Amino acid sequence: MARIPIGRSEELVERGAIRFRLPRPDGDVEAFAIRFEGQLRAWVNVCTHRALELDLGSGSFFARDGRLLLCRAHGALFDPLDGSCAGGVCGKGTGLAAVKIVEEDGILWSEDP
Repeated sequence: MARIPIGRSEELVERGAIRFRLPRPDGDVEAFAIRFEGQLRAWVNVCTHRALELDLGSGSFFARDGRLLLCRAHGALFDPLDGSCAGGVCGKGTGLAAVKIVEEDGILWSEDP
């Protein structure tokens, strides 16, 4: 398993996000890490409705009220803690693909295989 540094802990504030590239055998994918209610989560940056980046490259992932993740293209909403569809066109029973992430000694690491 490759361990990839994606940023420093202090860079990821509550309801903030860090974008990063995730190497995969079939090609790199875009991903993002968030901190929500003090918990660290990371997701592949692809909407379940259509294969577009949720933030459309802007780095802004949360809806205006800060409670859900928002696909800027179609308005699909996702739970920031489990990635499940929370409304809009994403479709019940679908969700974002999780990326394994850890925080150690002030560094954020992706541990995704």
